[in-house]
Amino acid sequence: MYYLYKLEFITPVHFGTEVLGIGEENVSPFCKADTLFSAICHEIINLYGESEIDKWKNLADKGDFLISDLFPYDSNNYYLPKPVLPRLLLDKDKEEDNNEKQSNNNKKEAKKLTHIPLSKWNEYMKFLNVEVKEFTSKKMIFFKQQLSVKVNVARNNEDNNPYPFSCYSFEENTGLYFIAKISDAEKKKEVDKILDSLGWSGIGGERSSGYGKFKVVKDEDKNQNLIEQEVILMKFLNSNNNDYKMLLSVTSPCENEINLIDKNDFYSLVERKGFILSYSYKDTPRKKLPIVMLGAGSCIKNKNIAGQIVDVSTIKDQPVYRYGKALTIGIKYNG
Repeated sequence: MYYLYKLEFITPVHFGTEVLGIGEENVSPFCKADTLFSAICHEIINLYGESEIDKWKNLADKGDFLISDLFPYDSNNYYLPKPVLPRLLLDKDKEEDNNEKQSNNNKKEAKKLTHIPLSKWNEYMKFLNVEVKEFTSKKMIFFKQQLSVKVNVARNNEDNNPYPFSCYSFEENTGLYFIAKISDAEKKKEVDKILDSLGWSGIGGERSSGYGKFKVVKDEDKNQNLIEQEVILMKFLNSNNNDYKMLLSVTSPCENEINLIDKNDFYSLVERKGFILSYSYKDTPRKKLPIVMLGAGSCIKNKNIAGQIVDVSTIKDQPVYRYGKALTIGIKYNG
């Protein structure tokens, strides 16, 4: 079954991003599934010990525990990633576009969007399928960025090293949510317990400084608008009558799945890297092997991409896993 976890952040967040930046300035307000899965695994170790990790990895491998990226919400809407799909153009539309400046401006604004509110999802798909001329959506205001300077205190009489630091704070009644596919009710109870504990530990970077802490919003505390949207979202997730499957998580296709991807598919590529922070692995942080993955919003036509969990360790016989399993939602598109 599918479940939705709505997270209300009580401290700023510091998530890494694949977009090039300068040092600690290279951050995002959004969190990807591999980062979330890693945080969940660390919390499992804190609660139960390292022996439990193989259990949860195996559940994910079998598709019994899958998670999406973290997406934004506000008081009225859940948001989904914008599909990596072009708007269809008919000959008539090309002629109209040349004569209608307003229409062109509207298409440019639509291109700038990164997420689509669920309440306007059908309208946006009609826009892509050229069933309507225009699509408008208010600019998202979920968070504010905070910039500062931190200092690495040097040793051995060397100069201290200042560096730029950036984080995000969420506005009132906003936050991030993710979708989980969990095989049975007992495992759902375990996930709930892990997430409640993880809220105190935090997710993302700078957890030792108190960043990334959250509380899971209970069903009884959700407003009616979001409850109604959850029902709609669950129908989308369980629908089989679709043209494309859109990825809701960063995904690492298996080798045979890579060979299935062709010109009929629309996708983005993201490079994922980072550091291994585990004293049982090494007493100092070590880099993970970088990996290129399909980004959320990628749309795959008429084929199943399950993805895989990849070993990104740089030390032989000491595996470090990066989550790359696919969680998808069906969409109707005439391309």
